[in-house]
Amino acid sequence: MEMKRTLLEASVGGVSISAHLLETNLKIILFSCLGLPDEKFDKEWSRPRTLGRIIEELKSYQLFSKSEMGEIDSAKDARNSFTHCLSEFFSESIKSNGSMLELIHRFDSIKSQLDKINSIVSQKLHQQATLGGVDVNGIQNMARNAVDSWENA
Repeated sequence: MEMKRTLLEASVGGVSISAHLLETNLKIILFSCLGLPDEKFDKEWSRPRTLGRIIEELKSYQLFSKSEMGEIDSAKDARNSFTHCLSEFFSESIKSNGSMLELIHRFDSIKSQLDKINSIVSQKLHQQATLGGVDVNGIQNMARNAVDSWENA
């Protein structure tokens, strides 16, 4: 039983991390389109924007195909359902005598959907950064080294 709870908690955490990564990557792309001067960037970055608002603002730049935007909207809906209805997922499963493993599978399915879209968004982010003269590989290596260092501490 304890193992199932641990797996359930890990699957909830996995969805949360994937959702946050998607939101952050979309926000980075949006901000690259906005072309804000450095002195306005921090203030704008810290200003709250919902995932839905970020996506709506991005649509005007037409960086993603219609089908990609459809998938991004679908991922947003899945993320919103997960975030705003998390307790309902649990209570539905308990009331219907569903198993914890079924709930884990449901959350893993949401995470897979978010990860798929995040892959598309990450590719677009990589393209934009490269076009802007950013050494993406250097940044990725620095990030990997920082995470490795943190994990080994």
